[in-house]
Amino acid sequence: MTKRARCVLFDLDGTLVDSLPDIALAVNRMRESFALPPLPETTVSGLVGSGIATLVRRATADAEVEQDAALQRTRDFYRAHPVEKSRAYPGVSEGLRRLRACGFRLGVVTNKPRDIAEAVLRKLDLMTTLEAVVGDDGRSELKPAPDGCLRLLAQFDAVPEESWMVGDHWTDLEAGRRAGMRRALVRWGFGDPREETWDFAAADFGTLAEYLEQTLQEEGRRS
Repeated sequence: MTKRARCVLFDLDGTLVDSLPDIALAVNRMRESFALPPLPETTVSGLVGSGIATLVRRATADAEVEQDAALQRTRDFYRAHPVEKSRAYPGVSEGLRRLRACGFRLGVVTNKPRDIAEAVLRKLDLMTTLEAVVGDDGRSELKPAPDGCLRLLAQFDAVPEESWMVGDHWTDLEAGRRAGMRRALVRWGFGDPREETWDFAAADFGTLAEYLEQTLQEEGRRS
């Protein structure tokens, strides 16, 4: 009998990558095209987490603009400049390699458009340790729906209750909970966990990788 896998699924923005500066840049380029003043990054950070269409709607709540046009302009601006200021958080590259080496299968579940997400991950040299990316591609409901997590659990043939969803926002935690997964909160992002709970909270990526590796080893010894 083939042993089923265990996986770790990551949110992208605010978890693996500090992408807020480039998100804010795309939003403000869109606003500039409508002759609207720019929004501070701190304001944009509170609008992120539910997909680009919701981001654009929230970012234009102070004006009457054609939403389809605003969404397309934001997508175009972001696609053209996905990584001008974005950076992987400290320890992410090393931590992903450590988790892959110890036996976890790794994927990303994000509400960012998939093509932009993959462009960011490639530019920051993180795709080499990730096996799959689920993003906003019209095939799954966005987080907090569990669809993206369930897709990758099925693709990896992974045990949900022995796998992890990792993120900085309540949508990540709820998606993991609804998929039957364990959940880890990262405290370095720009998300808000709200009333959601978690199984582990990490202050840095090295601590997260060490904890998940130890958990995997302990469970391996018991099995």
